[in-house]
Amino acid sequence: MTKENKPKNSKHHLSLSFDETKAEAKKSDTFTVYVEGTTDFFVYRSAERLFKEKNSTELAGQLIDFVQIQGRPRLFEYFDNLKNNNDCCFLADQDKYCYRHIPEKYIHPKLIFTAGYCIENELFTDGFEDLYKRIFEQEKQILNSLLNQSALYFAYVCEDYNADCEANNQEESRKVLSLKLPFLNSKDFDMKELCFTKAFLERNKFKIPKQATIEKMKQNHFSKVQGKWLFQALHIIYKTRKEKDKTPNIIRTMEVLFDDCLHSSSLSAHCMSDIFQKILAIIKNKNNQL
Repeated sequence: MTKENKPKNSKHHLSLSFDETKAEAKKSDTFTVYVEGTTDFFVYRSAERLFKEKNSTELAGQLIDFVQIQGRPRLFEYFDNLKNNNDCCFLADQDKYCYRHIPEKYIHPKLIFTAGYCIENELFTDGFEDLYKRIFEQEKQILNSLLNQSALYFAYVCEDYNADCEANNQEESRKVLSLKLPFLNSKDFDMKELCFTKAFLERNKFKIPKQATIEKMKQNHFSKVQGKWLFQALHIIYKTRKEKDKTPNIIRTMEVLFDDCLHSSSLSAHCMSDIFQKILAIIKNKNNQL
């Protein structure tokens, strides 16, 4: 099962040292996929279940666990120490790397990156076609406005990230911009005008991006705008519906929303499948070396 990295004194939670983790791995027949966590718990819990369902024949009894590390830096720390262990691989969000490139030190056959900004982007891309059919025309206009506002802000994030990399001649920027979800907070987002508040923009030192960057972000917002923002924009639609408008199939929680995207019937749904195939290829390669 998917495990969270909680501070418990147990080998089932990652409180062990790297040497102890390696020792435990040698005793186990389980293949471990280390993922970032912890806010993505619902995503990875469903993903692990679906991965096993879809690949049960090819796995041929191979036990597999998706284990959550406490954040991105910690995941890379595990990667640095365990990348030569044949019984594991690592799945990381590209994050702002998608605006430039993945640093060379992280190009490795055991380290899988999402195609878009984060794992939620893969889900959103896979499930959007099905989910879009469920909302009314007026709601689509609201959703499109929210997505365009998200693209505007992340065009700024993209330009700021690249400018900082170039100014400091670095592969990646250490500068931190707030990516706090804005749509549910009236101090950050005006739902009547469907735009960010002046206070939000000033607090985040927003600068108007080049029009070309904005247009490029709009064209690629499924992959370049942080997936959590995309899901919150969609969640707003369901949250604001009056009770009389709700249908028996209405989505009420983000967990169900994630699960629906994972099980999308859309022919264009392939992002999560691509990740699953990469994990499966690593497991097959490991078994072929035995």
